[in-house]
Amino acid sequence: MDVATFPDDPAPRWHNPVLALGNFDGLHRGHMKIIDRVRQRAGERAGTPAAMTFDPHPPRVLRPDKAPALLMTPAQKVEALRRSGMQGLAVVRFTRELSTWDPEMFVRTVLVDWLHVAEVWVGANFLFGHERAGTFSVLRSLGARYGFRAENIGMRPTFGDVDSPVIETHVLDFDRDLYDGALRLSFVQRLRDERTFPDVDALRAQIDADTRSARRLFGRISL
Repeated sequence: MDVATFPDDPAPRWHNPVLALGNFDGLHRGHMKIIDRVRQRAGERAGTPAAMTFDPHPPRVLRPDKAPALLMTPAQKVEALRRSGMQGLAVVRFTRELSTWDPEMFVRTVLVDWLHVAEVWVGANFLFGHERAGTFSVLRSLGARYGFRAENIGMRPTFGDVDSPVIETHVLDFDRDLYDGALRLSFVQRLRDERTFPDVDALRAQIDADTRSARRLFGRISL
């Protein structure tokens, strides 16, 4: 596996890099879903499956008194990512200066100008940039501007009936047949984490709660 460090090393010469972006401490099942998808997409477009992580872990720089204990040493993380099938690893040297970059500066400087990414895949909770202002919707918007694709979407864990990401959209106060039509979907704000529910009734109750939360959100903002 080819390892490159930003900003110390020159840009790695990876062809069409498909990037898994995160901290990857411990490589739990959520991490492996992203990595598996990255390997699949890299194979489909004859690209390089790669991961990006940060060293040191950002909380150790920004909040050292509250930083969580890590499960892996840097060397263990490199070995685990190599075994997972990653052909490249980009290590971003995290500093206080870098923590002041807004999301666009990070994307333009690291993902575009240094790595020349083709696709970026992130976990549902991933945030980046100054004051964690970079949400997935921000990443996707920047990807459209700079010419790369950004994804990670849920896997319907309650039903376990899909093996690839899907998007299910609930349209409020609308009573028309939209099947087989073309829709444009935009992300506004994350309401909750993905999780498995014990049964359909519990899932339905959560959807009702999510709908109420969405209505409150749309009541406060202008779209």
